[in-house]
Amino acid sequence: MLQKFTTILGIIISLIILVSATMYISYWRNINIPIKALSEEVNFIVNQGDGVRDISRNLKESGLIKSPFYFDWYASFRNIDKKLQAGEYSLDKNMNIKTIAGALATGNALSSEKTIKIIEGWRTEEIAEYLAKEHGFNAEEFIKLTKSGE
Repeated sequence: MLQKFTTILGIIISLIILVSATMYISYWRNINIPIKALSEEVNFIVNQGDGVRDISRNLKESGLIKSPFYFDWYASFRNIDKKLQAGEYSLDKNMNIKTIAGALATGNALSSEKTIKIIEGWRTEEIAEYLAKEHGFNAEEFIKLTKSGE
């Protein structure tokens, strides 16, 4: 009787260990292995008020993660879920869940600001030409605005 009980207990413990190991391996793979090995940049937007589930669903739809479940779980486990910030991000399909979560939590969103260097001594027409060529401004409108003083 004791031998039968010991055998059953051994089988149950072995099954628990097997299931736990399988779950850990699945978790590890989904957290650490990116969806693609090759680089493919994706602009990803986190809207103001988006929760971790909205973000993970959008990451899945953008092809950046395989499963929203693992992103949700990782963000909650690491307490990143409260730190995710709104903005537009440049993410890559060769990033794993850890890297994506870190990028969204640090708030390193893309900036819409541009640096414009105007060299001292340039005339208005030269500045307008530079802005049109390098930054897509309308040269005629720039000249008109500078002459009207607006």
